[in-house]
Amino acid sequence: MLGVGIIGCGFIANYHAAAIRHLSALGLCDAAITVVCDRDRDKAAVFAGDEARVVREPDALARDDDVDVVYVCTPTSSHAELVASVAASGKPVFCEKPLAFDAETAAAMRDAVMSVPNQVGLVLRYSPTYRGIGRRIKAGAAGALMQIVLRDDQFIPVRGHYGSTWRGDVAEAGGGTILEHSIHDVDVLSCLGGRISAVTAQTRNVAGHAGVEDNAAVVFEFESGALAVLASVWHDVDTRVSSRHLEALCRDAWLATDHDMVGPVEVHTATEQTRIDSDILVDELTAELGFPDPGIGRSVSYALEDWAFLEAVRTGAPPSPSFDDAVHAHLVVDAIYASAASGERVGLG
Repeated sequence: MLGVGIIGCGFIANYHAAAIRHLSALGLCDAAITVVCDRDRDKAAVFAGDEARVVREPDALARDDDVDVVYVCTPTSSHAELVASVAASGKPVFCEKPLAFDAETAAAMRDAVMSVPNQVGLVLRYSPTYRGIGRRIKAGAAGALMQIVLRDDQFIPVRGHYGSTWRGDVAEAGGGTILEHSIHDVDVLSCLGGRISAVTAQTRNVAGHAGVEDNAAVVFEFESGALAVLASVWHDVDTRVSSRHLEALCRDAWLATDHDMVGPVEVHTATEQTRIDSDILVDELTAELGFPDPGIGRSVSYALEDWAFLEAVRTGAPPSPSFDDAVHAHLVVDAIYASAASGERVGLG
């Protein structure tokens, strides 16, 4: 059995814990949460329940004999130090996104974990909906990709079920909707459109959290010549938890969805309109990954991400997306901020 240690017992850690427990209950992985740590010891105790032990220090968790793999689920400001500690212990590490405040630090983190299995929490890589769109673009029948339009909006996560007051503090978060949330979108666009070669961006701060932008518009240029447009917004509309609308406009097809994890995709061509149901998209992705239970349904997103990491550790395969994959997303995010600051188009080497 793989013993899982979790550093940081907040919102995202609960998603991973639920996924690991669900997978274990279904017999789809042999893993259990054994040791946890959080700077709020009471929160850690509640999170651990009767399942795990609580330790005071992250270094102690990384060295604990009951821990085989470590999840880092803390605010961004602490990621680099914690990842270095886990890497020094020689244990596989899963770190939530974003890795760091900037690409330079993310690259240093990548270099630190080269000797251990590593994965970053860019969970939309495991979206059946987006993977289904990407599969159809790459198959060629849709024709050349021309443009992707992506709107990403949610209520500002300093409150509500997120309870992430730290996201309003630039010293903890490093940035706002682009770094903290839309690094997912940057990664998705890279997966769908290929390597990003340049960006032009504008950002705004409406809510007033210093250094934490909550309104952004970005134009992306791909090496292929295709374009993408991203609107990323944190607002006060509490009924909109986290919503994405994506359209991929190709020469011979239009593909669109209002679902970023599990949901249908609309496809229009010159001769027909079709709808690809979510069950088909889930079955396609689970088959592609070799996941042993295509009937897992709507819990698939975090379950697939965590299954892929734990299965890679078990088999010795390289986990994905790795820290190296995340560095490109960080380079693009840095370029977005540079463009917003200068008002100029910024190219990526």
